[in-house]
Order: sequence, then C-alpha cells, then structure tokens
Amino acid sequence: MSLKLKFEKKKDHLVANFTGTGNLDEISQQFGSIAERCRTEKRSKTLINLSGIKLNPTFSERYQAGERAVVFAEYRIKLAVVAEPEMMDPGRLGEMVARNRGVDVRVFSDLASAEKWLLEKSPG
Repeated sequence: MSLKLKFEKKKDHLVANFTGTGNLDEISQQFGSIAERCRTEKRSKTLINLSGIKLNPTFSERYQAGERAVVFAEYRIKLAVVAEPEMMDPGRLGEMVARNRGVDVRVFSDLASAEKWLLEKSPG
C-alpha cells in the first residue's frame, strides 16, 4: 500500500487529501482517524478528496465504506467526498448506505460543488 493522507485546515472545514495507490477499503479504514482529527481541530465539516487517486471499488468495498462512515454521524460531522467521475457508482451505493445510517454525506465529482454544498447552512 502506498496510500498517503494529508490534512489541510480551512477556515470552516478540514480537508483530507488522499494520494497514491490503494483501494476503497484502505481509505475507509481511515474514517475513524479523520473524524477524530475533525474533533481535535474543532471542525464539524470535512471534505475527503479522492480525486488524486484512481480506484475501481467493488460492490462490497462501497457498502463497507458506507457502513464505516457512521463514525462521522457519531461525531456529528457533515461530510463531502470528491472522486473521479469514472469511480462513482451511478446508484450511489456507499452514499446511500451512509445516509441510511444517519451520515450527512454527499459524493461529488468536482471540488467546487463539494465545497459549496459542505459550507451551506443546514436547515434548522
């Protein structure tokens, strides 16, 4: 595995940039440490940027990533994920699994749209 994770602090959120090679299972295993970093940095919003890597996730990896994302709901963190369009599942399986578990998450194919959604005020 040569997957690298680098954090970037923004004014209103934290960015977790992944680079290198790996798979979605290896990435989703990092969700706990990303959520913990958000708590430590006092951020309630995070963006996971996967646009720097090429992945071909399996059904199982997508499902498991959605399940592992529940840690973001537990920490009350709003989550945006950016991935290459060819990596995204048309049925948005991982996103749906995570949302069904209470995670406030959306997956995007471009950074600008992801940040716009992430920084929107939540209703209520």
